[in-house]
Amino acid sequence: MNDFDFSAVEPSAADLAAIEFEEPLINAEIEMLNAEIGILYAAERGGPTPLDWRRLRRANRRVIRAALDLDAVARAPHGTRRNTLYGAARGVARMVAAGSLTPADAYQALYDAGVRAQQTHRDIHAAILGGFRAESVVPPGIAA
Repeated sequence: MNDFDFSAVEPSAADLAAIEFEEPLINAEIEMLNAEIGILYAAERGGPTPLDWRRLRRANRRVIRAALDLDAVARAPHGTRRNTLYGAARGVARMVAAGSLTPADAYQALYDAGVRAQQTHRDIHAAILGGFRAESVVPPGIAA
């Protein structure tokens, strides 16, 4: 007979809440993985179609939104929105560095979040580039 106390290893309510909080990101990453697999197997059909590429771009955007809840920038109190966008940019830059997102898609999603938060172009651009630089990511084609 086993005397192991399984209640000691059961997830706590906080653990379960954290898992539930991450579920949208997990689902988005699964969608992106499926799109990437579709691109890989497209060679058997003569190469990826425009629809295959569109699925991959849509999945990339969904991962960005789910990973960072970019609406948090707009919900941040006035006076903290640029710092919030900077933090979001650092997280997105890590995803770019990992190859999960293109720099252009990442920049555009972050820029859109800054616009929704009613930030100036100057503040948006500086926050995004600062976050990217902090993670040693240099987006090609975007002026410093």
